[in-house]
Amino acid sequence: MASSHAGVMLDAVSWTFFAIALIFCSLRLYSDVCVLHYARLDTYLSSAVFALIVASQISTTLSVRHGLGQHIGSLEPVQLVSTLRWSWIAQILQLIANTGAKLAAMAYLTTIQGPTHPKAKAGFLGTLCILQVASIVTLVAIILAQCSPIEKLWDEALPAAICSIVKTVNVHRIGENNDVTYDLSYLITVDMYVVFIAGSVPTLRPFFKKHFHQPTLPKYLHYGKHRTPVQGDDGIALVTLPVPPGRAAVSASVTGKKSPSPLDTGDAGLGPNGELGNGEILKTTRIETSRASAT
Repeated sequence: MASSHAGVMLDAVSWTFFAIALIFCSLRLYSDVCVLHYARLDTYLSSAVFALIVASQISTTLSVRHGLGQHIGSLEPVQLVSTLRWSWIAQILQLIANTGAKLAAMAYLTTIQGPTHPKAKAGFLGTLCILQVASIVTLVAIILAQCSPIEKLWDEALPAAICSIVKTVNVHRIGENNDVTYDLSYLITVDMYVVFIAGSVPTLRPFFKKHFHQPTLPKYLHYGKHRTPVQGDDGIALVTLPVPPGRAAVSASVTGKKSPSPLDTGDAGLGPNGELGNGEILKTTRIETSRASAT
């Protein structure tokens, strides 16, 4: 069925944010698994959240295809049932994904908190997590408990006992407007994506440090304008600045090589020359000084 302009706009906006979220989710997984070689709790949570995002996005598109964005009076009864069913599914998934993205962000914060008052910080973040879980469980339970059977939410032709009519923020505006398939709200969809993307940005620090030698994108952009020349894979040449006569001129170069691992040397932790055999980068700094004679 052809979608209206409102439905097309909702589909376009949501899929645009989905593409951005996919990029950030991929970079996050790459940073954790391929760069750090360590998957934290927030890594698993963000992956689960993105799975919910995929399901909600598909549900939104199916709802639009059945008639979301069109006036309710222009829809056949079968179309209306399908539209509302997929819309309810999408919005419930979006609410859960939004909360899950917040939990993933708080789980990441526990890994970067400072040494001062660690128990108090952990307790504060834990309390926030409990409140988030309790609120979303209560909200979803209220939504699903409005009617019995649940199918009454999207099929008004069914005989059912309506327990309560709950007006939920950004969910169908029940009681405010009967044209629920046309008056769309983008906020719940956009909010889910914004929370997920914003929570993923801090976790990309290892990615930028590995590939751009800078921890964040703004610093990389600044670094690109003032970078020093790089010679080969193992050395960085530092430019020697001109100095007035009589003052010391200093030039330096930094070279590095990867130390052999214990598996290569057969030792428990030392390389053939006594260096650490943990696979870390050993840096050697060579500094040369010379003093120009005064004229």
